[in-house]
Formats: sequence, structure tokens, C-alpha cells
Amino acid sequence: MRILVAGASGALGTALSLRLIMNGVDVVGIDETSAGNDFPMKKARLQRLGIQCDTPDELPYDKAMSSAAFSNFVFIRTDIAKEKTLKKIFKTFKINKVAYLDNETLDLQSPLAAIQRDYIGFLNILENCRLHNIRHIVYNSSIAVYGKCDIVPTPESAVSDKPSDLFGAAKKANELSAYAYSKEYGISTAGMRFSYIYGPYVNSDSAVMLYPDIVPFDTESMLDFIHIDDAAEAIILALNKVIIEHNQNIKQIPAKTYNVGSGVPVKFSTFMSVAQKFGLTPNCNDQQPEHIHLYADMSKIRQELQFSPSISFDDGMNDFFEWRNSSKNPLNRP
Repeated sequence: MRILVAGASGALGTALSLRLIMNGVDVVGIDETSAGNDFPMKKARLQRLGIQCDTPDELPYDKAMSSAAFSNFVFIRTDIAKEKTLKKIFKTFKINKVAYLDNETLDLQSPLAAIQRDYIGFLNILENCRLHNIRHIVYNSSIAVYGKCDIVPTPESAVSDKPSDLFGAAKKANELSAYAYSKEYGISTAGMRFSYIYGPYVNSDSAVMLYPDIVPFDTESMLDFIHIDDAAEAIILALNKVIIEHNQNIKQIPAKTYNVGSGVPVKFSTFMSVAQKFGLTPNCNDQQPEHIHLYADMSKIRQELQFSPSISFDDGMNDFFEWRNSSKNPLNRP
């Protein structure tokens, strides 16, 4: 079994790759690793996968690099929006399944580039699945597709075509593309609507309130947090499930979406108390913090994938903040 992990140098991509590797799966990790503020974190994640580099220039484009730690992992620095390059990777490595875990940072002052890379890249992944007869793909979405939903806990059947921000809109666009490819070409797809992911090696691109310059929510807001190890486990369950449900009748091929969270709402004031215990004091600005109640109804994923988070909020936050303040965090290194 060989699985392509797109976004392998992201926090979730690395966590998933490590779990798959330990389970004996051959993993081909691909990602763009250009210079920027997030490169030190990507470098640290790649080192966990046995890929050594000090600068992006040490990662040649479109060339497979073998892991120094794992014989069943290779990494390729590439731009997934380039059709010919991605087609060659699929053909060379004879991919069986795909996990698409976009980790683009959406800059609200200049959002177009990130949205284009995500959307075109995802379409390119779907098209290569079609061309190479790959019938199983799991991809990351977000509870942001629900916008300001009045139904809590929020089920997958809730209205998801009125997101309140560009990030949610981009994820919904990917869900629609996955649905269309599923119905037209018989590709089994599973979109994982993640809540706020936190944990070691998670940077502000995945959970902005964990590195806050401001307080984004008022203290009474109710949010849903999920530890990155639990998020990775949910993806593995989805990757395994699609084979069981696969049917040669295209009309019966599943195009699924799943809420992935803890299902246990946490007051933002509780999060702030934990953060302050570890020396992180969020700062308020002149803008009124948003009041929001958004947490996932986990009934569907529990029933269909038998998924249940194993890491409590208290244990997970202690784990995260201990790492955040340690020398393992590359942002703390000189």
C-alpha cells in the first residue's frame, strides 16, 4: 500500500505521515517549502520525518528525497498546481490512496494566491486520481463552511453554503469539486471538517488563537478543539473506510463529509486560563471580540468510522503548551 500525503510538511500532514509510516505503509510526501516565516516550523516537521535541510534551497524541486530515518518514506518538494509534475509523481510511485491536507496560510490582505494554489492544486489531485484509477481520497475541510450557524452542536446536514469568511468559502469549493468527481468518475471522497486543531508543531496557520496578538472571541464563546494526534487518527479511519464502502456502481460511490472535533464545547475563557498558566497572555485591541458558539455534532463520524477522540482538552493543552515553551519548538531556538 502506498499513500500520497499532499501537504506533508504541514502539522497535520507530518502527524499523519508518521502514523502511516509506523503502521508499515509506504508514504510519498509532497509539499511546497519555500522560504518564509513558516519555514523554520516546516523544517522541524520534515526533520521528524528524516528529511534534513537547513534552507529551502537544499530541497530540490521535483526530486524524491529518501528519509534518513524511515525506509518507507520519501519527500518531494513540488508545486501541486503544476499538472505535468504531479502526473509524473502519480505514475512513478503507483499511488493507491491520497490524503490531501492543504496547509496554505490565508493572508486576508492578499488572499488570492493562497486560494488559487489550494483550489487548483486540489483539482489537480482529483484529476490525477481519475487518470490513474485511484478511487480513494481523504481531504481536509473545516467547520468554517458552516459560517455563523444557529444549530449547535452542528451536524453535517446543517447549511454549509453560507460561510462567513474566505477560508470557509475555499473549503466549501473543494467539497463541491470532490462531490462532482465522486459522482462523475466513481472516486470515493471523504472531506474532514476539522474543528480548531492544536498540539505540538501546530503553528498559527492552523490555530490562530493559539498564538494570539489579540483576543478573537469573547470569553463566553464556545469552541471545539481537537488534538492533532486525534485528527490524524480520524484521517486514517477514513482512509480505511472508503475501501469497505467502495462499490462498482458509480451512483453508489460515497462522497462523504465528516465533522472532526471533540464534540465537547470549551469556553474561550477556559482556554485563556490555560494559556495564562503557561505564560501566554492574549492582548485585546480596540475591535470588539466576536461572540460565537460553534462546535461539532460527532454522531456521524462515531457511527460510521467508530472515531472517538482519545486526548482530553486538559491533557492536550498541557501537552501543547509544554512543547510550545520548550526547545523542541523551533520558534524558541536562536
